[in-house]
Amino acid sequence: MAALMERVFDALRDALAAAPAPTTIAPPPEAAESALKGLRRLLEPADGATAEQRRVGADALAALRAPGTEAHAKLLCAAVRRATAAIDAIDRDAAADTAAAGLTRWGHLRVNAASALLQLASTELASVELLERTDGAAAAACVGLLASRAARADAEGVRVGATLLRNLCMPRLSRARVGALGPPAAADALLPHVGHREPAVAGVVAACLRLLVEGCDANAWKFARAGAASAGDAAAAGDAAAAGAAFAPLTELELDKLHPFARAELARFVCLTIAAVCGGGDGGADDAAAQRALVSTAALRFGPCFLLSSRHATLHQEAAAALGACAALGAAAVAWEPSALGVQRDGQEVALTAALRALVQGGTPTLTPAECAGLL
Repeated sequence: MAALMERVFDALRDALAAAPAPTTIAPPPEAAESALKGLRRLLEPADGATAEQRRVGADALAALRAPGTEAHAKLLCAAVRRATAAIDAIDRDAAADTAAAGLTRWGHLRVNAASALLQLASTELASVELLERTDGAAAAACVGLLASRAARADAEGVRVGATLLRNLCMPRLSRARVGALGPPAAADALLPHVGHREPAVAGVVAACLRLLVEGCDANAWKFARAGAASAGDAAAAGDAAAAGAAFAPLTELELDKLHPFARAELARFVCLTIAAVCGGGDGGADDAAAQRALVSTAALRFGPCFLLSSRHATLHQEAAAALGACAALGAAAVAWEPSALGVQRDGQEVALTAALRALVQGGTPTLTPAECAGLL
């Protein structure tokens, strides 16, 4: 099996080396297409595959994970990047004949290469190893794919890229490394896809955003500072128009079209980010602008208020942490207007304080008075 893998990757390496420059509009080399198509078929036995076919697939995967095969994983990353560059070049040329230029063929090549990487990141341990073996290139290839303007028309590519990036973010210790990539940053690459028309894709994108900031304050701050930078002078001056600007791609979504899982994951992303950023900082002007870029009535309704309407204690605690951080900063620092916030309880909206009090004093409390300090 090791010898077979060597032949496959030698063919792929030679084909990519002979390919036209990324700025040249031309279809992919047939040898590269064939190598990656065959590799994916080998690593992903189809439904109904025989026991022998599954055994061969497992052997191939083991061969790709063997010591000394790091170059193979890096070559798969290079194939994803090369395909993304070619697809972008075709997309930018309004006069290009997409069929002759091989747009669909490049898309297939890219998804086949990304799918092979996804197989190499099938567990948390395997995800850590893939990130290390590629020196972060596996995550960078996903970010480049998702950030590509042409990705809007490649649902399968976005699905595989977002799923691979999510898997790479599953290990807590890997999140800072993934978040440090850029530009573009991982969160910035994911945001355009939060309202994806396919619920499964939207769910993976939302989960990836949540993972990026869960237990990783550095990523939360990076996101907040980017939001402040996008708001420009308005954020620096404390202009009300900049309040919550970082979360505008979420608060402007058509919520009735958003799958419940994606909705919950995005709400958690909002809460975890606000809790980390508004609960920290050094009080300087830059930190204050970042905090203002997160907090608005719309963002608090989207995140904490939505989670408080659930039945899960963990979600209530995440919501309370975000609200508590805002309350501690106060209305002078961020757009904190608790009287404008309501929570859906038993089919009707109740005031935030009433909802919190019910969760603290109810028959089965899910929050403690300490967790709601400054809110009641």
